[in-house]
Amino acid sequence: MKKTSEILKMNVKTLAWLLAISILLLFSCSDELDTNPQGVLDPATVVSTAENIDKLIIGVYGMLNGYNPSTGATWQTSVTNWVYGDITSDDAYKGSELTDQGPALEIETFSHLANNGYFDAKWRALYEGVKRSNDALRALNTSDFLSASEKATKIAEVRFLRGHFYFDLKKMFSKVPYLDENTETFFVKNFDGEELTWAHIEADFQAGVDNLPDTQVQSGRPRKASAQAYLGKALLYQGKFAEAKSVFDAVVNSGQFSLVDNYEDIYDPSLKSANTESVFVVHHSVGDGAANDANGDYGSVLSYIQGGPGGCCGFFTPSQDIVNAHKTSNGLPVLPSSDGIANHNDNPVNSDYGIFSSQPFTPYSGTVDPRLDWNIGRRGIPFKDWGVHPGADWARDPVAQGNYTQKKRFIRKDQNAFAGSGGWGEQTTAIDYHIIRYADVLLMLAECEVEVGSLTRAMELVNMVRTRAKNSNYVQNEMGTADAANYQIDLYASFTDQAMARRAVRFERRLELSFEGHRFFDLVRWGIIKARIDNYKSFEGSFNPNGTGYIPYINDINFEVGKNEYYPIPTNQIDLSTVAGEPTLQQNPGY
Repeated sequence: MKKTSEILKMNVKTLAWLLAISILLLFSCSDELDTNPQGVLDPATVVSTAENIDKLIIGVYGMLNGYNPSTGATWQTSVTNWVYGDITSDDAYKGSELTDQGPALEIETFSHLANNGYFDAKWRALYEGVKRSNDALRALNTSDFLSASEKATKIAEVRFLRGHFYFDLKKMFSKVPYLDENTETFFVKNFDGEELTWAHIEADFQAGVDNLPDTQVQSGRPRKASAQAYLGKALLYQGKFAEAKSVFDAVVNSGQFSLVDNYEDIYDPSLKSANTESVFVVHHSVGDGAANDANGDYGSVLSYIQGGPGGCCGFFTPSQDIVNAHKTSNGLPVLPSSDGIANHNDNPVNSDYGIFSSQPFTPYSGTVDPRLDWNIGRRGIPFKDWGVHPGADWARDPVAQGNYTQKKRFIRKDQNAFAGSGGWGEQTTAIDYHIIRYADVLLMLAECEVEVGSLTRAMELVNMVRTRAKNSNYVQNEMGTADAANYQIDLYASFTDQAMARRAVRFERRLELSFEGHRFFDLVRWGIIKARIDNYKSFEGSFNPNGTGYIPYINDINFEVGKNEYYPIPTNQIDLSTVAGEPTLQQNPGY
């Protein structure tokens, strides 16, 4: 593994120093915040060296993986957003036993209320990141021992990180309060001009574009092209396709990134700084002295196999719909005929739902995209180097979760050095999370090309992603003598019109980026979330592969337009914002 200094990890000493200067949960507002807390040091008064400034900045990075030491929240706050971006889409189920983590089931079925503790945990974690960013900016603004260029670079770095936290808050909650390093009161409205706007987020990323270096010694730190990519994403979410295209073009033309040769290697924990696809990445680490390996991928501790690799707990399992989406026809995806309507669910991939591992099962023999077996564990196919996936024996509750397993957050059996230890730490790994990776940039640029540019260029960009998948090392059978399934993937010869091109680009995002926390938010910004979720519910709610029915709660899913595009402002935060008997924060529509 790379040295800590090379990949920007936090160690225990740094964390202890940060806790001495941080005011935890600054944004969980209460009357006590009207007075200065006693026994807590002001970062602006203790920072007197460049080294200490950098420790404050590293403290901001410490919140990227979502682990908030003040609450102990982990899976509720994961940087991967598997709860908020995956199980609320057509890609995945909550998984595990039906009654375990009931609040997550409420979120999946859109029956959640504003007092759901998951939302409060995520809010607090993201605003802890904002708070640490603002602390660092205040210290930087008052420092007099850095050169003008050093100060500008470090300010840009912190503003980029704050932009990330605010981007997540915006796409999740929409109307949230905006607090920066100059804010003097913590009772800020999320309306009447005091709320966070896209302009605030754009400005933070633009500061990175203007002042970050072209390269970084430490690969976890953002560079200019990272800021351009994130700025482009913020513009894309607003439908500003021409502006987004310009900055995405700059990222591609910089030549600083490339697709890794083998698709599965994107998630190889041994790559770290050698991963050429990382545009902005959270480096996870284990065995670095942190208690319970808290610097590992703590947000995924529930997502491993009960009775198989990882040991617990069977959450975050793939849907039949996403499995079917990997089918191919003449090497190409089975595209929807219209927005939200899935043609790929005709003639589904064989499912072993309701079949014991001791009973015979015949895997699907039709053609599939090779990414199916890199993304998803299914019966009869080798699961990395852990042996052939047995199906139900690796499911904590086969009835409630099905028998599929997502694979992107799993290490290989021969990578034990990247596995954590101690308590929940035994289920952490050093697998990094790519907040933005190069394939994502190519596909976002392709979206822009479809809307305001060239369909031919859009096709070229999609084919770049598909070429990597086509030329990767396919999953082999148990003997290693042949492909494990009937893999067939080819390139598009043409995009016949804009509508077809739009569906092709969107479908490619689903295949390439599945289980990376993007799907729900993509469906919302495309304006097809209702049609897609209803179609998904219709298929999965009636799916009966072996005469046993299917996931029992699927028919409880009820997406409401004008409400469920965003999550509710947490009840706890509204209560804590009260001044003179009136809450400062307003609830989102429908809650």
